[in-house]
Amino acid sequence: MASSLPAQASCLQDQRYTDGHFLNARGQKLFYCAAFPPESHSLRFTHVYRHLCLNGYGVIAYDMLGHGQSESEKPGLRAHGSEFQYFVDDTNQFELLTPH
Repeated sequence: MASSLPAQASCLQDQRYTDGHFLNARGQKLFYCAAFPPESHSLRFTHVYRHLCLNGYGVIAYDMLGHGQSESEKPGLRAHGSEFQYFVDDTNQFELLTPH
């Protein structure tokens, strides 16, 4: 799902950028973003994404449960997960959804 480049990712203007959301196994919507170097097959750390892309690496990232643009386990509860396994499960699920 391609989207326009958000202002905080403007340093990636020469890279291929995409973002979107996916549902974890518990039905919560989590945000992700990805950046790839031009000609490749494919917000806070965009300076790292740019460096990696300029050196030929693709970058895929997502906001973990309760962080950034992803949903929280409970409304208003940020940066918290009652089970560490949730973070492991979400990361494994996201990895399966990403293009390789």
